[in-house]
Amino acid sequence: MDNEVGDTQQALSDLNITQDLSVNSGFKPKSIFTPVLASDNTIDTFQRLVVEDLNKLEKKIDEGKSHISFNISKNERLALKNLSDNRDIVIKEADKGGNIVILNRLDYINEINRQLTDKTSYIELKDNPLSKIVQDLEILLR
Repeated sequence: MDNEVGDTQQALSDLNITQDLSVNSGFKPKSIFTPVLASDNTIDTFQRLVVEDLNKLEKKIDEGKSHISFNISKNERLALKNLSDNRDIVIKEADKGGNIVILNRLDYINEINRQLTDKTSYIELKDNPLSKIVQDLEILLR
């Protein structure tokens, strides 16, 4: 069948007839578009500015004068450090929405244990199935 299509395409090409043979195949013909490699002033300016910034940063680091710029105040940084150092709480990313959740550590541990001991949702495995799963996947991917 492929040979028949090729023969038809060749015959049409020889006759200088242009016809879209892909109508019945369900596929579009392969694109012959090639982007122009023209210079773009916006991209050139952006690239030049990034290189300049990197060179300035490298020079500051070499001179030992690198300055760290923060996007929050000193008080906010201190508050975050105090929260992260607090062993009585757990800070986690929420399951949905990209929010952060702060929980009492004991409540968090109790909730984990409650969920894991729920026999209707979980069953305890006698062995770790990971090596078998990896082996099956490797066989499947070959």
